[in-house]
Amino acid sequence: MPGTFNYLGNLKELYLQSNQLTSISDGLFNSLTSLEKLDLSNNRIQNIADHAFVGVKLNELLIRNNNISYIGQELLDSLNTLTTLDLSYNNLNNATSFENLQLLRSLNLSHNAISAVDFEFFPENLYEMNLSFNNISEIINYNVSRASEIILHHNNIQNFEENVNVMYLDLGYNKLETIGTSLFGSGLKKILC
Repeated sequence: MPGTFNYLGNLKELYLQSNQLTSISDGLFNSLTSLEKLDLSNNRIQNIADHAFVGVKLNELLIRNNNISYIGQELLDSLNTLTTLDLSYNNLNNATSFENLQLLRSLNLSHNAISAVDFEFFPENLYEMNLSFNNISEIINYNVSRASEIILHHNNIQNFEENVNVMYLDLGYNKLETIGTSLFGSGLKKILC
């Protein structure tokens, strides 16, 4: 409900985790112009309106352990100041385009239902990406990722190629049949298969 936080314009952090929230409406947080961290974890959120965070300059958004199956592109694009985004333990079935979140350094999409990942849809400055415990069987454009740490364990990945930017790669508990011949000659410092 818009106006709920009207008199809290100086608030920097808001913790609403472990409640019974089911949706986040348009404009709910728009008066929280100083808000940097928002924790909506462990609720029952199914829907977040596209304009829920308009006017908010969040650095950290935690929405883990909810019932979200879809995140709108307009909503994601409005979160362009984020450095950390945690959407783990939801029901997401695709990895929406995060490429406009150019300040994003850490993205957690683990424990969802994602089946395919196109690395062109992630920002260049991303440092850590966790996609473990999904249903990923198809990886597209992996060679363009600039992330240093990529965690892909517990998926259905069968084939994997090289990426010279990745320093830490976790491919454990997959269905690997083919690994690119140059994978082990790249800049990897640690690999788990």
